[in-house]
Amino acid sequence: MEQETAYLAALQSASVYTIRGNTMELRREGGALAASFEVGE
Repeated sequence: MEQETAYLAALQSASVYTIRGNTMELRREGGALAASFEVGE
């Protein structure tokens, strides 16, 4: 349950996203990394 709460909080804190190749980064205002996702093959 704690992991789910932290995950949802990270998603809600993101204000900007970037996609480069197979990676998407969610960043907070100010540039701190909130979450990173990579497509697996």
